[in-house]
Amino acid sequence: MRIDADITLCAVQRCQRSGIPVLPVHDSLIVPAANAEHAAEIMCQAFAGRFPQAAGCEVRVKKNEIPHMKSDFHITGEGDE
Repeated sequence: MRIDADITLCAVQRCQRSGIPVLPVHDSLIVPAANAEHAAEIMCQAFAGRFPQAAGCEVRVKKNEIPHMKSDFHITGEGDE
């Protein structure tokens, strides 16, 4: 089964429709820091769409500097440690 991939793909498509640049990495999304909270909300909505009976999900927002990029980016993931 590829449930996590379906959730991530849904979140990527919603980010794109919202004009958020996004790069998926496994079950996480790399987005500009300014869009991290919105991307986290989108990830939760994608999870809720797949599991409507679930009590919710936990999405962690991490700040990671990417040396060759002009600004800080955040990684948002489903249960990413």
